Amino acid sequence: SLFSMLQIPGIKKSTPAGSIDLEIFGGELSGNFSMGRKEFELELEGSKLELENLSNFQNVVVMNGKVQNLQLELVAPKGKIDKSNGKLTLTGQVNKLKVNNYLPEAAGDLKIGQINLSAPIKRGLIDFEQFQIGNDTSDMSVRIAGNLDLNTNLARSDLDINVKLKLSNKLESNLGYLNQNVISSTKVSKGFYDEFCNLLLSAQAL
Repeated sequence: SLFSMLQIPGIKKSTPAGSIDLEIFGGELSGNFSMGRKEFELELEGSKLELENLSNFQNVVVMNGKVQNLQLELVAPKGKIDKSNGKLTLTGQVNKLKVNNYLPEAAGDLKIGQINLSAPIKRGLIDFEQFQIGNDTSDMSVRIAGNLDLNTNLARSDLDINVKLKLSNKLESNLGYLNQNVISSTKVSKGFYDEFCNLLLSAQAL
């Protein structure tokens, strides 16, 4: 259900409306919710959320940084998340990132920089209108395009994205044989590499 999916303390089916004011993930989460007969409404704001605490993939990716500002507005007719409308925005900073198992030790801790996400939500479809991590001065920058089609069972939501990656000259040289055998074959325009997920899987197989 929508309620079990959100897993936010203070939101219960038996509570028709209320406010949220939490210290969580090293930061703050606040907002309001209401559950009427026709729709469920939720407004959330988060600040200074530690990325280390948010990641479910710490065995693969270790991040140091913060979500500086998170805003979510959601209206779900009769509580149906797959029919919901709203918007999701996020800004943050990744100070350091380390990719375990997929990149050689020589890659080390990567300096990334700013995170910017802007995603309207229409009839259950989250459209990643703008999703960029890092910039031209980062060791690694990522651009993500596509969408997430929400399902009432969140685990069955359909993620359809294209991920492009750009590496600094220093990082490319540090990758050595990986750069020669895998990365060069996927490079596309403006210095970005395409099919990032396939790149990582190929790198792990070497």
